[in-house]
Amino acid sequence: MNFDYGLVGETGLAFFGKVSTTACHELKNVLAIINENNGLLEDMTFMAQKGRAIEPERLGRICEGIAKQVRRADELLDYISRFAHSVDQFEDEINLEDCCRLVVFLARRLTAAKRLIVEVTTPPEGTARLTRGNPFLVENLLWTALLEAMQFCDNGGTLRLMPGERDGQPMVAFGGLNCLSEDFCPTSPLSALLASAPARWMTYCPEQRCELIFTGGEG
Repeated sequence: MNFDYGLVGETGLAFFGKVSTTACHELKNVLAIINENNGLLEDMTFMAQKGRAIEPERLGRICEGIAKQVRRADELLDYISRFAHSVDQFEDEINLEDCCRLVVFLARRLTAAKRLIVEVTTPPEGTARLTRGNPFLVENLLWTALLEAMQFCDNGGTLRLMPGERDGQPMVAFGGLNCLSEDFCPTSPLSALLASAPARWMTYCPEQRCELIFTGGEG
């Protein structure tokens, strides 16, 4: 699957910067909560030193709160690590379901702002794969398509990403677009990416869905 890298360079840098900024913001929130709980532990330690009783239930809640944030940070770092490694893999086999789940996770702050529920369906085994492609550029294309699709969902709605095949070609369908109109056409930067990649964007208004079809990759 070949891209025109010159055309997608600027969009790719913006994509990488947006994901990195979002991840840093979320990690700072995690550290802020851990720091707050640490302050509570310090207060309880001071109380114990003064001979005052400590409530075991309260201590347990604080410890569980810290553990929850550690798990949250670990999950975030795991996804960010996967995303970062996609930049140094120039060409690889791509599982579109895994790619969709990664992009949905990375975009969750943006979808949460619209109170969207975003679901990724599991395709039949052996479908929705690109035998070769650049993972970072495919993630960029899916990210941009996701942001495009979000515009056509009501706040609080459900957006579904459905990897699969269309006429033997790998694709990802975006369902639940209840505000989709007949005169819709993809806007920049999605249009720029589509112009530089072997992929096309199909709109199906009656079904309230769009499809991102990878025309240059075999399933």
